[in-house]
Amino acid sequence: MYKRLLVSILIVIMFAWSLAPVRPSLAAHLQPREQAIALQFSEGPSDPAELEAFLDPVMRAQMEENHIAGAVVSVVKDGVLLFSRGYGLADVSANKAVDPEITLFNIGSIAKTFAFTAVMQLVEQGKLDLNADINTYLDIKIP
Repeated sequence: MYKRLLVSILIVIMFAWSLAPVRPSLAAHLQPREQAIALQFSEGPSDPAELEAFLDPVMRAQMEENHIAGAVVSVVKDGVLLFSRGYGLADVSANKAVDPEITLFNIGSIAKTFAFTAVMQLVEQGKLDLNADINTYLDIKIP
């Protein structure tokens, strides 16, 4: 059960990751045609209806194939909630639908993926050096 949930969450994360803008340094190495394509998609989705049309069948298929009772997908762009939808059931026995505003899910060890992503974003912004002593960033001393 948890393995299937993890697979679905990873699929959603990979989808969200694919929406991330292409870094300028990568775009600089692309050929002109590829560069035009990269720029066309560099801003990611901006239309909630487009996301809905894409995500609804994907989520239905994944949930059916992996026997997942319920899930929530939320997409945030530029700090604004662009799309949020609950799929399936939060409580199968009570036939209660998932509500993206109130239904809570235990994300388990997937939290490591979010922590890693946040750390690497800080590295990209120059706010964190992976080779620095950890005590540089803490208000306590670790021997």
